[in-house]
Amino acid sequence: SGFVTGLIGPLLENPAIDYVKAYYERPLSHGDALHSTGGGRVSEILVRPFISMFYPELHPILQPLSGEYAARRSLLETLAFPTGYGVEIAHLIDLAGAGKLHRIAQTDLVKRIHRNRDDGELGDTSFAILRVILRRLERDGKLSLDRPAPDLHQRWVIDEDSLRLVSKWIPEPERPPIRLEC
Repeated sequence: SGFVTGLIGPLLENPAIDYVKAYYERPLSHGDALHSTGGGRVSEILVRPFISMFYPELHPILQPLSGEYAARRSLLETLAFPTGYGVEIAHLIDLAGAGKLHRIAQTDLVKRIHRNRDDGELGDTSFAILRVILRRLERDGKLSLDRPAPDLHQRWVIDEDSLRLVSKWIPEPERPPIRLEC
């Protein structure tokens, strides 16, 4: 319940705020053990470098992939929605491009315990996010691709007795805005 009130509170208190991003301490749960850090690996390994290189205006966002956000319906109706993990970074990039960073608030939700996800899961997540970022980089004229980014994520799994290729289709389609801004 604290997450809900923490996210909608800034929207209720300040009419100049349209979008709220959460941040929190991110301990990592691994079995019965709890490690004080370790959550947010995709943010720190993939997204932060892209922000630093191409969208430095987003550097004040503490946790761009926190997983929790709230927004006014009127704003959400104007945003495209990737259907997977790329939705949060897409929103942030699109809000920055529309000159609306000043309408974003950040709220401290104190702590969220993350489960430990294996490298394969994190790789799939990163692939989806990377596709969304690449589309925006090209759209924004910051990068030019000679062909569309592939939908097929391929990685190798190596264990004691085997070596196998794992291939997964991750198209990360986007739904267009419900309405265009006037």
